[in-house]
Amino acid sequence: MSVDTNTTIKKDMNSFIGRKFEKICREALIEMNKQEHLPFQFKTIGGWWHKDREIDIIAMNEET
Repeated sequence: MSVDTNTTIKKDMNSFIGRKFEKICREALIEMNKQEHLPFQFKTIGGWWHKDREIDIIAMNEET
């Protein structure tokens, strides 16, 4: 049986790129937070979901 590498790569490409992009964004936000380059200092960073809604990255400070 022959495996079509192009089909396999295309099938997983969006998911792979999406995860890498989320990781880069998360790292950038953490660094910007450390350097106080954001309009607020966050204490928590992560994802959020409720039923069929999802936000990949949120950063928050519950005190402010």
